[in-house]
Amino acid sequence: MLARILQFFTRNPKKLFLTDAIGAIVTALSWLIWKLLFEGQFQFHIDVLNGLIFYAIAMFSASMQFYLFAKKDFGRCFNFLIIGNTGFVLILLSLLYYFWNEISIFPKFYVAFEILVIAILVLLEVRVKKEISFK
Repeated sequence: MLARILQFFTRNPKKLFLTDAIGAIVTALSWLIWKLLFEGQFQFHIDVLNGLIFYAIAMFSASMQFYLFAKKDFGRCFNFLIIGNTGFVLILLSLLYYFWNEISIFPKFYVAFEILVIAILVLLEVRVKKEISFK
């Protein structure tokens, strides 16, 4: 299964940019929903939630630009996304560690799920970048 996914994205790396963009906009919208509806459960400062939303929108913007305008040298585009997504994971891990005792169980699961999904995406981006670099 993983080999098929890797092969699909290796044949058309721009699809991975689109996948990343869709994931980033879903992340931004989910953090916006958390901010509007469940802010009390997170206990994050409002600026932290705004920062997470802004970060996800910035990643969406970058991914869409790569999808729409990248013609070659996809490796450099992947480097940017890998660094950006890894940074988001590190921020989420830091927030989870710092606010562990202050947030309820549901936000803990959500942040852990978000970390897992983005980490899988980063690993996929690394593998695709490696595959297209050898062609």
